[in-house]
Amino acid sequence: LNGDIIPGTGIYRNQQLENVLPRADQQVAAGAYRFMEFDRLIASHFDGPREWAVIEGNHDRSQGEPIIMKFVMAIRQFDVPARFSGTECVINVADGGVYNILFEHGYGNSTYHQTSNKQILETYRKIIGYYNRGYYGEKRIRRVAHGHTHFNSVSMERAEGLEFDTTGGLHRNDRANIGRNTRPVGWI
Repeated sequence: LNGDIIPGTGIYRNQQLENVLPRADQQVAAGAYRFMEFDRLIASHFDGPREWAVIEGNHDRSQGEPIIMKFVMAIRQFDVPARFSGTECVINVADGGVYNILFEHGYGNSTYHQTSNKQILETYRKIIGYYNRGYYGEKRIRRVAHGHTHFNSVSMERAEGLEFDTTGGLHRNDRANIGRNTRPVGWI
């Protein structure tokens, strides 16, 4: 889960007027319950172990304080296998061999594509840093998956040999109604 799981509070002016559930504790509780339902649906269709890596997004805050750990603890109370992964993580998603993806929340915006130019450049620099930690050759990072802009766009090659997948967050977002993204979402 690459962030923006709940709408948060105090993220922008008059946000409390738009939130269905104005308090952060209500958002965490409702989001955890909805995610428990989703996890059980996934478990009913797929055998084998699963674990959710939860990354903090810019909306997963209440008046500046991070509350994503409360969400992780809440879903774990529902026996959802989850771990907090900070602001980014690299996960090998291959059944056999290595296919590493860098997951992060993302930042910025663009009027003409889903990933801001600044994020593309800084992510490319970050991946070069990962090379120095052993992520090269067969272990190289092959994709970047981020949310933030709430677009639904996969396999966009933003740098040579590096594809970006933009998947958006889970919290309610009305920007699709005004043409600012392509992925209307809404857990709560």
